[in-house]
Amino acid sequence: MDGNQASTCESTFQKYGFIVGCQAVQSAGAEDQASLAYVHDSPSNTGCVPGSVECFAPLWFTLPGPCPEFGIPQDSIDANNADQDVGQYKTAECSWRMPGGRCEKATGAPDCTYSVWQAGEVMLDDLSGIDDYQVWWNTSYYECTDEGGLDCVQNLEYDVELDAGVGTSFWDNRADRDACKERVNAVKRAFADKYPDTPYQVDEPVCDFDMVYDGEFGWPDNHMGGVKSSWWTDKNAPAPASVLTAPTAAPTAPTYADEAQVAS
Repeated sequence: MDGNQASTCESTFQKYGFIVGCQAVQSAGAEDQASLAYVHDSPSNTGCVPGSVECFAPLWFTLPGPCPEFGIPQDSIDANNADQDVGQYKTAECSWRMPGGRCEKATGAPDCTYSVWQAGEVMLDDLSGIDDYQVWWNTSYYECTDEGGLDCVQNLEYDVELDAGVGTSFWDNRADRDACKERVNAVKRAFADKYPDTPYQVDEPVCDFDMVYDGEFGWPDNHMGGVKSSWWTDKNAPAPASVLTAPTAAPTAPTYADEAQVAS
């Protein structure tokens, strides 16, 4: 998801419902990005040559929410504003017609494909030894120069040329696999310390996505074996008047999933 949107997945959602997406991180990134350094201990995906490092690549997932085709335009995203409204560009009709896959308990229905619960959080600033980011990164340097300091240093979490941070060492040796593994372990230890009664690690599913096949979205639909849902027909029906007159910032979209249980 980028800017709370997944416009390139529109055909997929129309064909299969709001399925959870997964993709392995490519081994060769942009020029200023490290190649694969964060790797799994066991195979993470099937789209690779068996035994190669790509089989242990990190994964990123897409959890489709309401109206996934409309999100914040890239040039409107404020990375320093945690309170920005990610749904402001989503219309009530779009959220009704494309409700996303989140629901209370996933059943496998097209609009009930995943459930989310809050497990906890660990702040990277704590792991980096930063008490107040604004002071550490910004004001501390200017306070030092204003006081006539001769050894004032601008703190940086990471400098590409140094391959190290200034004022913190957490991100040093960015492409070193041992250093990357220790960073992951540091997060796990911090989570276990903060939430001793909560599992700090759960089994991760293997990503079995390989490709979009030529002509795939033109194949005949077959939902006979799936969980019954009226969404397949309602998504093409006229929206109710209450939806058409609703404000642009719509509340959480209702689910069309019928009461059903997935066969075990």
